[in-house]
Amino acid sequence: MVSQRWIVVLIRIFAAQSFFLAMIAATIAWFNHAPHIFVAAGLTLVVKVILVPILFERLVKRMEIHEEIEPIVNVPLSVVIAGGLTLVGYVVASSFYRPDAPAWGTTRWRWPSPCF
Repeated sequence: MVSQRWIVVLIRIFAAQSFFLAMIAATIAWFNHAPHIFVAAGLTLVVKVILVPILFERLVKRMEIHEEIEPIVNVPLSVVIAGGLTLVGYVVASSFYRPDAPAWGTTRWRWPSPCF
């Protein structure tokens, strides 16, 4: 989604990604016998797969956006930024997985330990 420039295609990719997210949540709910996760999967399906894409496509039609959008930053830089934000999310989430360990422990190369 970072390198795509057509807005309608981005909306449909968002809907497809949200559908798979809802199916993953439903699978987790099924195998863990957790009805509250079924609620989250259902809400994801209704809101992110159906409601939000319909509203966004109506907005695009009303604003008459038919051509490609002009990116603020170029494609390679946006991919690098997305990768960096993913790494930051991984480091932050590792502290939730191991709350007793420091989030920024170092290895012999002075890199954050969740990276290597």
